[in-house]
Amino acid sequence: MGNLAAVWTDIPDDRDLAAIREAFRQVFGHGWDEVLVSGDPLALYAFWDGYLGLTDLRPHAGPAVAELKQKNRGTQVFDIVLG
Repeated sequence: MGNLAAVWTDIPDDRDLAAIREAFRQVFGHGWDEVLVSGDPLALYAFWDGYLGLTDLRPHAGPAVAELKQKNRGTQVFDIVLG
């Protein structure tokens, strides 16, 4: 559980890593390399359609994502990576 702090869906299409990093910093206030870890930043970047910024993350006693997927087969599930 946590609080939604920022949403980034207006992602540059040109795959210019410098422009991507600058846009990321403008939205989230932190550098790409401070938040995301990947051997190939452009490969990671191309995979996602949007990014969420969360604050105040804390454990939640409810069901895990895998359980929810299993219980709700046929329902569209969005994969989200938290970092």
